Amino acid sequence: MTAGIYAMNAGFDAEIYESHTVAGGLCGGWRRNGSLVAGGVHWLTGIKKDTGLRKMWEDVGAIDENTEIFSHDIIATCKNEGTYYHLYADLTKLEEEFLSISPEDAEATKELIRTIKLHQRLPVPVEKPEDFMEGMEKLIFFAPYMKTEKAFPLAGISIAGYVSRFRSPVIRELLLSLVPNTNVGAKTLLKWLAINTAGDAGFPLGGFGAMAQRMQNKFEKLGGKIFFESKVKKINITNGVATGIELENGTAVSADYVISTASPDVLLCELLDGKYEDAYFEKRLNTSICDFRFPISDCRISDIAHLTSHISYPTFALTLIPLIIDADMSQFPCRLYFTPKRPVVVNKTELNSLKINHYGYDPAFCQHGKTLAEVLLHCSEYEYWRDLKASSPQIYKEAKEKLAEHVIAEVEAVYPEIQGKIKLLDVATPVTFQRYTGNFRGSYVPFCTMPHIEYENHSGVITGIKNLYLAGQWVFPDGGLPMAAIGGKYAVQRICKQEI
Repeated sequence: MTAGIYAMNAGFDAEIYESHTVAGGLCGGWRRNGSLVAGGVHWLTGIKKDTGLRKMWEDVGAIDENTEIFSHDIIATCKNEGTYYHLYADLTKLEEEFLSISPEDAEATKELIRTIKLHQRLPVPVEKPEDFMEGMEKLIFFAPYMKTEKAFPLAGISIAGYVSRFRSPVIRELLLSLVPNTNVGAKTLLKWLAINTAGDAGFPLGGFGAMAQRMQNKFEKLGGKIFFESKVKKINITNGVATGIELENGTAVSADYVISTASPDVLLCELLDGKYEDAYFEKRLNTSICDFRFPISDCRISDIAHLTSHISYPTFALTLIPLIIDADMSQFPCRLYFTPKRPVVVNKTELNSLKINHYGYDPAFCQHGKTLAEVLLHCSEYEYWRDLKASSPQIYKEAKEKLAEHVIAEVEAVYPEIQGKIKLLDVATPVTFQRYTGNFRGSYVPFCTMPHIEYENHSGVITGIKNLYLAGQWVFPDGGLPMAAIGGKYAVQRICKQEI
């Protein structure tokens, strides 16, 4: 939709073909038994006023003058032996909390605060792609990155390696809770800490489905057309030029330019019928495994040797278990990480940490005295869920229900006040997310950057095909909503440059 809006503003006629019944992909929720589920996105970055990202969100209608955004004072909370410990969004409070937890970690804490402050100053490439920048412009843009790397070198260091600098297991747990895969580069952790502590992350009240609807309204108001339940079968290529698309129902649509936001496996194998190669995507598709929550030494996953040799470009996937709680949850932390009494086992993956979010701050998710909460199981086991569903939908359903029963029991144990007041709404596995979004292995972010891998963006084009441009989160290693939107803007900029 970002690409569509920028295309309309640039003077093009734009049409969007959406396989689902609603727009937005992961930027949205769904309803179960009359209750609204928040879905796969839990915060929006780029909300700080007078920034490039905020302007982009306003340009595409994601945020308007009526949008209320809730900013969490506490990024994450861990419960350890009955005591709550907090990862504060305010750096002064964060430092005080860490020093209170572990005075012996004073030096590591102060270094963390200094590092976060430097990362807060790193610019986001909103205005234009790197290859559009002139020499001096590029030097100025990347200067803060070079300064930060020189002051606090993090190359080759994983999140798990970075947090090992702290002696306190509580502090390590708080920091490890923020990013699902602790084996990715430490820069990922510092980036998320910087965004949250800079006041640049929040939750748009009404949920991300309402945000997607605002974008759709903006697109249609500009004259754009969106077609739902219109799955694309292939991109038509004539003499090396993209000339349009063909839908699954056989309808052919002609176009001067085609922008694809499809998952790379779908793009290369289905839409392009395996006839074109792309080294960037193929390298990642062939050496990718899905996430695992803890360092390998703490994980009970089969075939560890195979796992460690294919870990260059992991993706993040999860099983989401939304619950309706017949209680006011405002007295409890919004984002709680806790250790279950019994490890939660999904096939061969053993989870020793659970995350529960509640939405007691948003009236859209709190009706008739009841509150939406969602438990996030950060593991994939994609093949397990896929094969289970393929062999027997009934057994797949029963496996989800059994998993939910265990999770609900663990939630009641950590919150005895709500025992007997929890109702299961749904269980969404990676297979569920793949079905509705088409994302590779149900991942909610693209291929991540491991410590030993150099950061690299996709070029936004497929070699050998003119007038086909790529957008969406998959063209960036960081991914997420902001980068997906920036990718849409970049695609239109590339088209405009070609038109000149």
